Amino acid sequence: MRILHLSILSTSTLFLTAIADPLPLHSPGFTAPLKHVWDLSRRSEVDISYRKRVEHGRRRLALAVGQPNPKKYFNRIDIPNMKGIQVDIKDSDGEKKTLLAASEAEEEDGYHSTRLEIESIDIGYICKTFIGTPLREFNMLVDSGSADFWVPREGCLSESGKKCAHKTLGPNTSNTFRSSNDFFFISYGSGDVLGFMGNDTLSIADLQLKEYRFGTVTMESDYIALPEVSWDGIMGFGKPKISREPNTQPLLLALYNAGLIPFPIVSFKIPRFLDHEEGEMTLGALNPARFKLDTVVTLQSTGTNGFWEVRVDKFGVNGAEMFSNEKVAILDTGTTLIIVPPEDAELIHAFIPGSTFDGEEYRIPCNSSNHISVWFGGKEFDIDSRDMAMDLDEGKSECYSGIAPGDIGMGEGVWLMGDTLLKNVYMSLNMDTDEVTLAKLMQDTSRPCYFQVACE
Repeated sequence: MRILHLSILSTSTLFLTAIADPLPLHSPGFTAPLKHVWDLSRRSEVDISYRKRVEHGRRRLALAVGQPNPKKYFNRIDIPNMKGIQVDIKDSDGEKKTLLAASEAEEEDGYHSTRLEIESIDIGYICKTFIGTPLREFNMLVDSGSADFWVPREGCLSESGKKCAHKTLGPNTSNTFRSSNDFFFISYGSGDVLGFMGNDTLSIADLQLKEYRFGTVTMESDYIALPEVSWDGIMGFGKPKISREPNTQPLLLALYNAGLIPFPIVSFKIPRFLDHEEGEMTLGALNPARFKLDTVVTLQSTGTNGFWEVRVDKFGVNGAEMFSNEKVAILDTGTTLIIVPPEDAELIHAFIPGSTFDGEEYRIPCNSSNHISVWFGGKEFDIDSRDMAMDLDEGKSECYSGIAPGDIGMGEGVWLMGDTLLKNVYMSLNMDTDEVTLAKLMQDTSRPCYFQVACE
């Protein structure tokens, strides 16, 4: 049981003492605020985009347990990206600071700054990170469903032999880059990469990690190599067990072992476009300004595959409760939807009025106001109706459902829960204790509140 004692030290700083297994609520020196913006002039083909996201989730489920990938659909379709609003925050001296190496940001009150973008092909969070000497900026896709860090290497090619359309790293761009002959290959829901390991300096805001060992990609799947893909590389926050890179450690552990963050923890508040509010990622701690303390539940990660997997108590749809203690959920920021076995999807949608099935996906009325919730650790977490209805097109009455069927031979007990759920919770991942902390979101997140901590 956690007992939290809060006392205000000043108007801008809160002191927190935790007794008995404290939550690591720390100074947010590594907190990254972000906001949504949608480029309506580049509206995508939503039906293709939706099916691509479903397929992405199915492939990630297959990869989770080493199953063969399901048939690929729309893997080479170009879906435009969503652009991020710039956010800038200054330190107490009035000097601009960067968090996750941001640039060209608008002024805001606060402590650190970053510029993040939302990438709409697979839905992810992009932070600007600097690597090498001199420092070179890279757009990194933040992914809790993988554990590796990689960027394209000089001379990178697509599988069809074309030049990779993103920034690269190597001896010609960094005089501190060191290469090795250690080979790696990684398969994602969106494609594959291969290459060799390397070492260089990595800078994330005030954090500078020297001699970090990470992947440098020499060949990418055609889809990943497209210029329309707005990220250069991937920054994984999955457990070390799912790393495919030899003789290295995930970035979160590397930062922790170097003494740069107080705990090997990453926390997410994922934004919702329709709310026009901030989201954020915090390294090394939780930011309690983003969640309700009395709703916190900490769960042991139950999976043996290296993913962030937790037990589901039950699932509720419009008053009907189902799947009591029958399911576990892989929590993945890199997946848009909730992917469940077909028989589970059928039962869930049977309790959603007006739902239809076209043989592949479910559709629901766009104006549905269903009460859908998931229980974890004895606490109920509601899913906003807006996250259940994905627009087919403007003016249409039918939307794709935020819950999709997926059958890849894992059995009936495992679900993949992406942003349909995660936009409704605060999630923190702790590599030290192998735990997942979930909490209900604070409603007013217009300004972050920053904390210092003492543990007794």
